[in-house]
Amino acid sequence: MKTFVFFALLALAAQGVDWSTETADSLSKLPPKDFIELTAALLATITPEAIQGFQEEQFRKTPAAAWGGLTPFQFFNLTTSTCSYLNKPFFQNVPAASFQNFTSNCVTVVPAEAFQGFDSTRLAQVTPLAVSFFSGSQLFELPDESAKLLSGNQASKFNADSCHGLRASFLNNANSTTSVSRVTPACVANVNATQFTGFSADTVRGFNADVASVLTQLQVVQLGDNCAGVTPQFLAKLVEIQNATVNCVSKLPANAFSQVSAAQVSTLLVPVVNTIQKAHFEQFNPAAAAGFSVGQVAAFNKDSCGGITADFASQLLVGSVHGLTPDCAKNANQNFFSKFSDLQAAQLTLEVVHELSENQILYFNPAAAAGFSADAFNKLEYDTGCKGLDANFVSFITPASIRALPAPCVKNARDAAFSLLKGDQVANMTDDSFSGFRQQQVEVFSLEAAARVKPTQAAKWGVDTGCAGLGGLVASKLPTDVFPVITKDCLAHTNSSFFSDLPDASVAALPNATYAGVQDRHFAAMPARVASDLNEFQTSQFSNDACKGVTATVLGALAPASGLKGLTQGCLSNVPGYSFTTFTPSQLNSLNCSALNSDQVAHLPVDTFGAISIVCVAELSPSSFSSVTPQQLSKLPLATISLLTASQLSQFSPLSVRGLNVEQIQAINTNATAGFTADQLGNLTVQWKDSFVDAIPLHRWTANPKTAAEYVAKVGVEFDGLKDFSTFTNETTWIQLANVKNGSFVFDSNFVARTYPVTFLGLVPMYVSHIREESFPTFTAEQTPYLLPAVVAQFTASQVKGFSPAAFGALYPPSFSSLSSDALKALSDDQIKAIPSSVLKDCTFADHLEKSGRNGVLTGDAKTNYDVCIATNNGGDGKSGLTGGQIAGIVIGTLAGVAVIGGAIFYFVRRKKANYQAI
Repeated sequence: MKTFVFFALLALAAQGVDWSTETADSLSKLPPKDFIELTAALLATITPEAIQGFQEEQFRKTPAAAWGGLTPFQFFNLTTSTCSYLNKPFFQNVPAASFQNFTSNCVTVVPAEAFQGFDSTRLAQVTPLAVSFFSGSQLFELPDESAKLLSGNQASKFNADSCHGLRASFLNNANSTTSVSRVTPACVANVNATQFTGFSADTVRGFNADVASVLTQLQVVQLGDNCAGVTPQFLAKLVEIQNATVNCVSKLPANAFSQVSAAQVSTLLVPVVNTIQKAHFEQFNPAAAAGFSVGQVAAFNKDSCGGITADFASQLLVGSVHGLTPDCAKNANQNFFSKFSDLQAAQLTLEVVHELSENQILYFNPAAAAGFSADAFNKLEYDTGCKGLDANFVSFITPASIRALPAPCVKNARDAAFSLLKGDQVANMTDDSFSGFRQQQVEVFSLEAAARVKPTQAAKWGVDTGCAGLGGLVASKLPTDVFPVITKDCLAHTNSSFFSDLPDASVAALPNATYAGVQDRHFAAMPARVASDLNEFQTSQFSNDACKGVTATVLGALAPASGLKGLTQGCLSNVPGYSFTTFTPSQLNSLNCSALNSDQVAHLPVDTFGAISIVCVAELSPSSFSSVTPQQLSKLPLATISLLTASQLSQFSPLSVRGLNVEQIQAINTNATAGFTADQLGNLTVQWKDSFVDAIPLHRWTANPKTAAEYVAKVGVEFDGLKDFSTFTNETTWIQLANVKNGSFVFDSNFVARTYPVTFLGLVPMYVSHIREESFPTFTAEQTPYLLPAVVAQFTASQVKGFSPAAFGALYPPSFSSLSSDALKALSDDQIKAIPSSVLKDCTFADHLEKSGRNGVLTGDAKTNYDVCIATNNGGDGKSGLTGGQIAGIVIGTLAGVAVIGGAIFYFVRRKKANYQAI
């Protein structure tokens, strides 16, 4: 400072003017030329009071740079006269800090052009009060750059009447957050409309929202790209929103419409509405939707409709909904109609309804379905809209409208679409619409609606569609008058649970012929109550295959005189065996038992089997007895047992006969005893021992040589004998003889003479040695046929030659092949000649005879048959009345018979007595 004053004094001395000592009066009198050399340093020495003496001509001679020395106090003391000729250079050179004393009195007289000298640092020093006195022309002259440091307080003091001078480029340089936001609405309202085009989006964003409420029509019209800066709050207060341009709206931020009102929206021009974008609709104030007219709604841009929210759509006026276009609906999201009312839905055009997608219908407010007209349902696209029909939506369709629901639409509706259907709705559906029902839809059909189905409707159900869904509760709720129209094909496709809850009246109402459609799966769920209601005309229609599914519950409930009576033989034979476990005697004896198989008979309850009628026994096939149990047999009455045939008896399993007691065994008739198998006899012997052996008297036995041979072979190794020889009489049976105890007994000629022929079937081979040689001539031709091959094989030469020719020739034919070589050689010519010619067809025996050398006495047919066999055995083609195949058959048959006996002997020799079982 000392240096500055020193140089100032030097300059002062040089000029001859001591500026520091001048008064206002003395200064005003200095010649203007004295000011030419004035410097900033010298100017700074002038006292604030003296500065008031400046005259215009002096001012103009003062170099611009000299004003760089103007102090704040000097600035403050400038007279209004001086201020009136301030200029741009002055403003450009005055120190920024001095502008803090820029007074309002001074401001009011400063020429506007002087403001061009402001920069941001100098303008920033001007007090808000001084700013409030800026005129419009002054504001207009402010350089754009000068706004950069404009404070909020300064901006808030812009005189509204002067704001017509504000330029967009000036405000664009101001801070939008701290400064522009403080510009008052009154000020902005006076900004020239043309400036609004130049406002930046950031500036617009900075405007106080209240500014929007005072904007004029001309100002709003000028807004364009800068609308990108419009805030929701600003737009919500824009009174002149109707003047917003297409360009402006297209640039609005996505959230701009989030606070607008219905009243504002109602003023938007149609072209402007068309400019609203998808992002705008996504954040649009839902309440404002009520302001859109039908014409405006019609102007919604199709590409923007995807942004319309459910809340927005729900606020559209009923009358305005009619303006919704097909293209808009097509592009709307799936939630668009989720809050629609029925009144709104009623205003949708048919063209719009046609465009509704599956998801739009699926998410449609169910209650709004009441607004759909009959024509609307006719317009739903089968492959889109109809696929969205669900239970809730369908439940609200009015009875009058649902009548128009076409079959293809029904078909494409969701599986559960009709699960909430009401009675008055289904009553109004057309018959044809029922042809569209699918299996899955009928399966969950509303029970209330099922009760109102009409026969003409049910008749339209497709066999493999609607009918396939009928079952359980749905079928049980159908009116009785529906059942007469259910065909056998329809029934055949119904659910397995069809009969599970069916009322008695419905069972009776099904036509008899319809029961031909019953499938095996139906019986699993058929309760006893329903089965007991079935009559013979209905059950007679059951197919054979269907009867494979008859359960014990169903079979046990069929009434003997009605339902059971109607079952055909083919049906009955297919009923699973386990289903007979509940069969009653009255049921069994009402049947034609010829259809029953072994599995069915085996499953009959013991008491039921025991009550079997003589008629049923006679009808049962032999094979049907093959699986009867010991417990069942134990219950058979004697009278019933006496009716058993040999074929039936032969089918009893070896173990099952153990169920027979001695009294029952004694009741078996004479002809039936021929049906006993060796294994059965063996098991009875094990079970009852000599009680069984003595049970059947001689005259009641119809013996079977093969059976006897097998039995004898078994008991010979199973037992030590049950009967003492001493007890034998002329009434001794073959089975008693087979069970003789070993001992020192002999079969003398007296025994042979008094023994009944068939009794010799029981001769045990090991006891042949007990027959005395002198007894053999006693054998008669009636007795020798009962000497079995295993017995004959034990004959010695001396024994066999004792047979009379007649007795020898009467031997059981297979026994000849059992004769030993020694026995053959011992035969007399008459015995050889007594051999039946048919026996010589057994080529094994023929070969055996040839080797014995006894063939020479053969004559007639015997020799012919012998020659054929020998020729065959030697590879020749002997001539005889037999073909090679017949001869082979004889040989094989004979060998097979011998093999069975031999095999039985071998098998039983190896078994333990305690483990006797059937083969």
